[in-house]
Amino acid sequence: MVPRAVLRFGRDRSPRRWRFPRRKRCREPANVSVRRIGQGSCWGYVLRLLEDTTPAGADRRASGSNRPLRVLKFGGSVLRSGHDLQRVAGEIYRQTRDGAAVIAVVSAFEGETDELLQLCETAGGGDRTGVPDIVSLGEEKTARLLRLACLRIGIRAMLLEPEALAIRTEGDALAGRPVGLSDDIAAVARSHSVVIVPGYVGLDREGRRTLLGRGGTDFSAIFIAGETGAALRLYKDVDGVYDHDPAVDPASLQRYAEVSWRDCLTIARPLLQPRAVEYAAARAVSIEVGAIGSSDPTVVAGRSRPPVRPASAAPLRIGLAGFGTVGQALQVRLAGETGFAIAAILVADAGKARAVAPVCEPTADPARFLESGFDILVDATGGCEPGTALCSRHLARGGDVVSANKAAIAAGFGALHGLAGERGGRLEYSACVGGSAPMVELARRARGRGQVVAIEGVLNGTVNLVLNELALGRSFDEALELARRAGYAEADPSADLSGRDAAAKLRILAAEIWGEAALAAPIAVQALDRALAARIGASGETWIQLASFEGAGPAPAGAIRFVPAGLAGIRPPAAEWNVLHVRLAGGEELSASGRGAGGAATAEALLADLYAIAALRRSGGPAAQEPVGALRQEQPLRADSGVSRVL
Repeated sequence: MVPRAVLRFGRDRSPRRWRFPRRKRCREPANVSVRRIGQGSCWGYVLRLLEDTTPAGADRRASGSNRPLRVLKFGGSVLRSGHDLQRVAGEIYRQTRDGAAVIAVVSAFEGETDELLQLCETAGGGDRTGVPDIVSLGEEKTARLLRLACLRIGIRAMLLEPEALAIRTEGDALAGRPVGLSDDIAAVARSHSVVIVPGYVGLDREGRRTLLGRGGTDFSAIFIAGETGAALRLYKDVDGVYDHDPAVDPASLQRYAEVSWRDCLTIARPLLQPRAVEYAAARAVSIEVGAIGSSDPTVVAGRSRPPVRPASAAPLRIGLAGFGTVGQALQVRLAGETGFAIAAILVADAGKARAVAPVCEPTADPARFLESGFDILVDATGGCEPGTALCSRHLARGGDVVSANKAAIAAGFGALHGLAGERGGRLEYSACVGGSAPMVELARRARGRGQVVAIEGVLNGTVNLVLNELALGRSFDEALELARRAGYAEADPSADLSGRDAAAKLRILAAEIWGEAALAAPIAVQALDRALAARIGASGETWIQLASFEGAGPAPAGAIRFVPAGLAGIRPPAAEWNVLHVRLAGGEELSASGRGAGGAATAEALLADLYAIAALRRSGGPAAQEPVGALRQEQPLRADSGVSRVL
């Protein structure tokens, strides 16, 4: 459940006189307490979250004060229309995978502010009364739509309206100067993982909306970062600050890796709001400026370094094995990403009609596919083979692999890591476990924090959806059919229902935390059959498929079993959502959740791994992860390896 905030605004400062405002309505239900913010002339009350919502990527701790906090600003140059919302949501997802909390500051869609200002001029004839109330609707609309885009890929983002954010301004109502901010914004963000706020909008001393002038969303983001001490990145339609407009004489273009606030006022005046840069200089706020997906933004801070000609880079060529639900979703998602291009597609039946037309001619010949000259293999097949054979061959020649095939990764964990380490490739597989829930990242982070005692969670989105439907009174067949229609269950759902899918995911997580030795540990697996489904339905309770592993003792072991959620001690995720809890020796617990099934969520995890590999290639850093456990010798591809059985 997501929490509801009750906010009280107005000039009356008495804590005993509660009045609800004309404008404000926080959206989600829960228990909250309210406390006064600010000092002196500051006004208002703001929420204090009490309920632990365990949002996507969140760490559950006694205090979230240790979580990194990032302010990300998305302006009209990257939010041109609703078609750009998914790219922005994907960037937010990538920025939270390491456990950081994000405050996303958004502007209206490109051109919408001008349109609203013109409408105000037409209607009011120059009277500025109420203009901020009308113009700020553009930012509010974008923020709400972005929240939907985040939810689609498994991020439960919280929306704060201007009255809750409480950027207090002084001066001109259309070009106000920020002077105050809600004390609680950093705590709210760290508690909820992702908070979306409309930029460009403030409040005067009377609680009326104001605007921050042209380019005011930059000012909103820089001010929030300055007041909270968060890291800051401004996303633009260029990948940094250049010595002149990239649209003018691009042949002589030079890019700054670092540029001072002072020089930025001259060089980047059209790109960044001057008042915002002046504030950043006064408060020593470092600003990163880059494009979505960029791993090397320009840093605007205290010094300048001479600009250099940017290196030209061709798109990374993708070999996509498997063109089912996930493969097609990835192709759709890559359509707006200029850094990648699908060069080859491997399928079982090249003549089969598909909902999404492939961007290149697919082949059913594995040898032809492997020799087509791509940089990164994306494995979106199912089952141990052909995935293991394909990944082994590509890694053996020094290529990079991104996988959503949990059976292949679990079965070949040590061998594939060994090949990556020996041959200089990189192996990424976040999409194998939890869909868009960053469970693999959480396992790695937990391993670095100390001794991990145990893990438990819900790891199969399809089964969780079926169990949710059984609790609502549907029959086993009805629940399965609903999962198929939603695109979560395969025509043959045996891997899900037998528990093999959840067991493979559990083995991957265990190996990430306790090393390759955990792969040999026994996992007891309970299947979901008609008899058990009937018992669950008759119980009147919500059940979960609980995956658990204890790896700290002398006899590591795991289990996949079905239990009533109330007995498991885990809040049952909704529908296809997954959740993971990691318990450390000192009592600390870390958690992550997200959509555990579906093309959009899995494709986002694949794309995040693709960007991670692209960043390493550009930086010249180590190509492969440090392998876990002992290295194994490369196994030759046998004729009976199953490479022709492509899903």
